[in-house]
Amino acid sequence: MLPHTEIDPIKKAIEAAEQERAQLIEKLKEMDKIKERLGQVEAFISQGKILIGQQPSEILSKKIEDTDVRSIRFLRKKPNYEKIVEIFKTTGRAMKLSEISNEFRARQWPLSEKNPLEILRTALKSKPLLFVKIGRGAWDLKEQTK
Repeated sequence: MLPHTEIDPIKKAIEAAEQERAQLIEKLKEMDKIKERLGQVEAFISQGKILIGQQPSEILSKKIEDTDVRSIRFLRKKPNYEKIVEIFKTTGRAMKLSEISNEFRARQWPLSEKNPLEILRTALKSKPLLFVKIGRGAWDLKEQTK
């Protein structure tokens, strides 16, 4: 544990980061509303053009949505251990590292291709209050093993 004099600045930095995160989430919610409205306006324009015999224009909201998804994923990036918790909760069972890695791929979550099992092992070992090793190479949530 760090000395008290070193903890206070870290706490303040965490609080500032949490406030910024809340602001960013609010902006993302606003963007969702704007994208929805843009889609409605574009649908109206396209239908109107068809009615008067003009060629409908390209739908831009789809392009914006595709680009925005990558931005949202970046802003809401979860640490690997949180993703592993989610996997264990949805499967409800102990899993081997290779199974967890397969779940990451199935959910299209990024994981290094060079050493995915070691990254997962490190994430599991770094949170001994959350995860427990069961038997030969299998892990589970501590709360699920009680």
